[in-house]
Amino acid sequence: MANTGAHTSGNEASEKSEALILYTRSAGDAGRAEAVESAPKSSQTGAWFAELLMSLIKTSVAFFLAYLLVQSVELDLKRAQFTADAADKLKSYVIDLNSPELADNSEKSRATALALGGFGSVAAYPLVQFIEHGNEFQIGWGKLGLEQAGLITNDATCDVIIRVIDDPTETFKWRTRKAVAEIAGSVACRGAVGPLERLSANLTAAGVPLGVQGDFEEVIQTALKQIDRANQRARPWWKFW
Repeated sequence: MANTGAHTSGNEASEKSEALILYTRSAGDAGRAEAVESAPKSSQTGAWFAELLMSLIKTSVAFFLAYLLVQSVELDLKRAQFTADAADKLKSYVIDLNSPELADNSEKSRATALALGGFGSVAAYPLVQFIEHGNEFQIGWGKLGLEQAGLITNDATCDVIIRVIDDPTETFKWRTRKAVAEIAGSVACRGAVGPLERLSANLTAAGVPLGVQGDFEEVIQTALKQIDRANQRARPWWKFW
């Protein structure tokens, strides 16, 4: 039979390994023979360990990615829920501050104005509307809340303040612009310098009565000084030299 004496490559490797072991034993090198016998076992153990380690790494990476995905979804849901809750709370504060009953409760009015201002720039425009359309008490609470918003989110709130000061359409009353100019100084709206100077030069065009222009001008100059002091405090020490 032609194929009877044929050997597979695996059989040839096994025969070579056995021959090597027999040779080393016959040569009296027992330690080398044992090393040759243990080499295939060590190789198999190393391959098994590497395969196990790779499997663990893949499982860990998959678990970590799944965890990140779940956390991201939960964070989005919480953020959406927070936005909805915040919007409802903001609305309730606006309604409370606009109610006539609250005018007799100065402590609650103050707390509500500060809470509304705590929303930062989101509450800036509603607070400007309180100053624009409110009674004497509501104007005061609107100024307090707007100042609080300016301290929390300065840049965005100052954007609203600057638009009111520099408004060319006469949308706002001069009393509103005066109140907002005062707040621009108390919260140090750095971008309000130019608008305040333009307003100062055009008080009559802004509808400010002649009898109160002096007081209005004093408010503007005080605000400009406050902003200048804030700019000096924010300047790095080495620029003073």
